[in-house]
Amino acid sequence: LSIAALPIAAAAQLTITGQVSDESGRPIPGAQVRIEGTTIGTATNEDGNYRLVVTSPRPAGWCC
Repeated sequence: LSIAALPIAAAAQLTITGQVSDESGRPIPGAQVRIEGTTIGTATNEDGNYRLVVTSPRPAGWCC
């Protein structure tokens, strides 16, 4: 399982992408991916890839 995260500061969003695969490295289509402790989630596509876009409030002290 690999995860790459790319924050987008202007929109206060975080994009999380990755691929779910088995022990042999084969992709797992339809796997459920969720952020622990939230209801945010998605399923992997036919290639085992997923993409989550999370919008969050701006952190304290955020300016401009």
